[in-house]
Amino acid sequence: MPELPTGTVTFLYTDIEGSTNLLQQLGPRYSDALSHHHQLLRQAISEWHGCEVNTQGDSFFVAFARASDALSAAAAAQRALLAHAWSDTVKIYVRMGLHTGEPTLAGDDYVGLDAHRAARIGAAGHGGQILISEATRILVEYDLPKEIQLRDLGEHRLKDLQHSEHIYQVDIDGLPTEFPTLKTLGTQSHNLPIQLTSFIGRKQELKEIVRLLESPNPRLLTLVGPGGTGKTRLSLQAAAEVLPDFQDGVWLVELAPITDDQLLPQAIAITLRVREEPGRSLQNTLINFLRTKHLLLILDNCEHLVEASARLADILLHTCPKLRILASSREAFGIAGEMTWPVPPLSLPDLHHMPSPEMLTHYEAVKLFIERAVAVQPGFQMTNQNAPAVAQLCLRLDGIPLAIELAVVRLKVLNVEHILSRIEKRLQLLTGGSRTALPRQQTLRALIDWSYNLLSEAERTLFTRLSVFARGWDSEAMETICIDDHIVMDIDVLDLLIQLVDKSLVVKVEDEQGGLRYRLFETLREYAHEHLVERGELETIQEKHFTYFFSLAEQASASDLEQQATWFQHLDVEHDNLWAALGYIRTHTHGEDDERYLQIAGALSEFWLTRLHIREGQEHLTAALALPSSRSINRARALIRAGNFALIQRDLQTGKSLIEQGLEIWQELGDSAAVMRGLQSLIAAERLQGDYASARQRAEELLALHMQKAVKDEEQICLTLLNIGQASCGQHDFTAARAAYEQAHTIAATLNITYLQIFTNHGLADTALWNEEYSVAISYYKRALRLARELKEMANIMSSLEGLAMTLSVQGKAQSALYLAGAVMSQRTNLGFTVIPDWWEEGRKQRLDLAWSTLGEDEAKSAWETGSRMTLEEAITFLQGQIGLNDD
Repeated sequence: MPELPTGTVTFLYTDIEGSTNLLQQLGPRYSDALSHHHQLLRQAISEWHGCEVNTQGDSFFVAFARASDALSAAAAAQRALLAHAWSDTVKIYVRMGLHTGEPTLAGDDYVGLDAHRAARIGAAGHGGQILISEATRILVEYDLPKEIQLRDLGEHRLKDLQHSEHIYQVDIDGLPTEFPTLKTLGTQSHNLPIQLTSFIGRKQELKEIVRLLESPNPRLLTLVGPGGTGKTRLSLQAAAEVLPDFQDGVWLVELAPITDDQLLPQAIAITLRVREEPGRSLQNTLINFLRTKHLLLILDNCEHLVEASARLADILLHTCPKLRILASSREAFGIAGEMTWPVPPLSLPDLHHMPSPEMLTHYEAVKLFIERAVAVQPGFQMTNQNAPAVAQLCLRLDGIPLAIELAVVRLKVLNVEHILSRIEKRLQLLTGGSRTALPRQQTLRALIDWSYNLLSEAERTLFTRLSVFARGWDSEAMETICIDDHIVMDIDVLDLLIQLVDKSLVVKVEDEQGGLRYRLFETLREYAHEHLVERGELETIQEKHFTYFFSLAEQASASDLEQQATWFQHLDVEHDNLWAALGYIRTHTHGEDDERYLQIAGALSEFWLTRLHIREGQEHLTAALALPSSRSINRARALIRAGNFALIQRDLQTGKSLIEQGLEIWQELGDSAAVMRGLQSLIAAERLQGDYASARQRAEELLALHMQKAVKDEEQICLTLLNIGQASCGQHDFTAARAAYEQAHTIAATLNITYLQIFTNHGLADTALWNEEYSVAISYYKRALRLARELKEMANIMSSLEGLAMTLSVQGKAQSALYLAGAVMSQRTNLGFTVIPDWWEEGRKQRLDLAWSTLGEDEAKSAWETGSRMTLEEAITFLQGQIGLNDD
């Protein structure tokens, strides 16, 4: 795509008139029609040097460096569309709007009102019509082609824009020039307020809400969500979009200032300019007035009057057949015929896979931040340096529009990084909103106070206790931790939870395994936490929280290898709660007799190792081991685990020393089984130090001990054979390594333990690769990769990809090999997992050097850098396209 123009830019916005009806008419043929539409538009855009900024569905947003080019492109597109041989029964008519301004370029998108004005101008028109702004007219008027004239349509107030716009119609010889009245706010009956800022994001939500409002049902649509998520703004935007569809207008009733539910009919009557009739109640007067009206009534901020609003809405809908109601509230009305529409936060990036600054602008929360930031600080730009802080700030604010807008205000005195560093006290920081906003919308605290004060005492109790959870909980955890004398029975707490969900204070979500969970937005959690402290319940609830998650960690640690995968998936979901539990016990461990911190750190260590949470695991194990403790089972286990963490970070001497200290305690305690398990780690330490002979001898001696037992531990025998295989590889004795791996493979298959199958498949792949049996190696690596992905076994995902990269290299697929190897090396570095056996490193270097020399320096460097920007999942997707992964 050509580089986006800057400075003075002319925007062209297009969309198909009546696209929803067209889709229903054409059915499966719609995609073909849309494809032809896209082709015709792109041909005109390309011919006149336009840059396609955004295409969604049937709409195009295009930027031009010259206004005359934009006008010529629009004219050419309309001619092509009209001349195209569409279906006999269906024609496609496209409306177009042009506007010229000086927008701000953010990444690969524009921000500022100028970027929205063309869309609003186009939306006011009809299919086949081209409309332009005054700014564009000034630039093109004196250089018009002879077949084009401009027709003055006067000033119009447009949706989502503060100031009216002088609009001109472009008349083209040979094309239709007569169209219905423009669909602007000034031509319709309404009391919609002028919006001082542009509407950002929510395109899909807006499209669906508009579709529902244009359909016969539902008669009552209620937008629900926590305070600050933008329910009001979304409802007003949708109302402006459907304004032409309601003969008797669209009317907004703001209920926030109403404190007495008896005044609800009066508020509606004042909005509609209805006076009470003699001999009739005001409610009956309203019914009489609305009985024949085709009208959309917007009831905004109903939560404090929800029961009264529900009663009145029910009566009006039953007696006024043409009436539609669009409501916004923390909770639904709960009456027949209502459809609730949860308003989600704005879309957010994933910080674990940080997109480029250009791609960040595609996320709604980031785009809102940038757009509002430019208004507060005109010189603001998102750069490579501040982009991570912008993304993290939006994430910490949960993508809640009000929170983001309040944060942006602080740019007057702070930069983005400083705002982020202070966000822990967000309720104090995020103040100073618009003076014209409702008092409760000028600060986040006031907004949440509004919701909190509407709760019953039991609801407040549960709400505050739920703040102990980090990033969510399930019903079992909630019932175990939050029930006491105030909330006695299971059914009570579940009922209260449902009420908090209905009031939009708790969000219901699904975890990756499809389980049902709940969470508080972080801003609500901070608020609830403050009230938990005020109630004097903080430490009591934290202790119960720790006890519950300590039990989970212990159960996971005690599980055998076959069950471990399921337990680790559970710990994945509860990772943030485990972190919170560790943080609590780290500061609440009392003396040598309290080994709970040491115990939970040791219990979680295998999970941390498997998921490669290296820095996290090492930090907690080091801190726990530094506390006073006896020479106990817990200390022995923690020492060996800490040794394993040191090993995979190349601190080989420390790792071996810690493992030996742990083994010494096991020997003192007389636990021979634990000693034999711990020897597996000592053998690994010797292997990684390059002492393959000693490691192999120790492993063979350990295998002999296992084989002498009357009741054999097949899992440990399998792991010992794997150690023999690894040590043999280090000695380049790949025949002996294959023999050990094959024995282990048979045991793993018999036990049907996925972890062991991953390791044995990987070992057999390694020996095949070093024996130049490349098709065999690929088959085993693919099996290991599939199994490792199932269990999220990160180390073997990376090793399998790297093994496949080496195999592809010797098969002549140099570029693919460097893509994969670059991705793996980048992820190893990010995760802190840098230890690699020297025999593996030697073979990898030899094979990747071959790929590098095959491509040449520049092309190889480019391939490596491209791979290093891939996530592991992206690398796997790429590999799927190269060799397929579902066949052996």
